[in-house]
Amino acid sequence: MKSTYLVILLLIILANTSPAQSELELTIEVTNIKEIIGTIRACLIADEDDFLSHCYKSKNVVVTNSKILLKFDNLDAGTYCISIFHDKDDNEKLNRGGLFGMPNEPYAFSNNAKRVFGPPKYNKCTFKLVKDKKMVISL
Repeated sequence: MKSTYLVILLLIILANTSPAQSELELTIEVTNIKEIIGTIRACLIADEDDFLSHCYKSKNVVVTNSKILLKFDNLDAGTYCISIFHDKDDNEKLNRGGLFGMPNEPYAFSNNAKRVFGPPKYNKCTFKLVKDKKMVISL
């Protein structure tokens, strides 16, 4: 009988000490903003299939300086990617019209992944989030 109580007590203790969902924070400093107009729009991507099509979470910050901070909180540990653009005219989309349909508003990706004739590959933009993290992305 005593051992039954010990097993039940052990199960209760284990149930109450199981790891909680991660609540990590990602802070992004966006630099090299050339014009103090519009909005910086950031897309946090959590799955390769969503790259350039769907945001896991998004943030929009009105441009008031040549650099701004964006914060994503309550994130689980995992692999992520960030895409950002400077929506100068606040029409909520990345304007295209440059040579060969290239965007004519500034844009960038996590890891400051290089863009050559289009966006970089997903794996060039990814990073692991295992603890609170701060990164700098230059437009």
